[in-house]
Amino acid sequence: MKSLEKQLKVIARETLKKCDPGSTPTICRMIAESGMVKVEELVINYAVKNNVGIPSAIGLLESELG
Repeated sequence: MKSLEKQLKVIARETLKKCDPGSTPTICRMIAESGMVKVEELVINYAVKNNVGIPSAIGLLESELG
């Protein structure tokens, strides 16, 4: 695994572990239903494609999916 990819996975996992149902209910529900790994991949792909950080990607995905 490439170093940058590994770093993104760590950041995504640590950020998603702090998922707050009050502010990101859709993302939290997706973690419960689909698992952390699937949501990590979704967030990382979104961040890379949209040139945003992991926390921003989570917020933007919540807005789009929620």
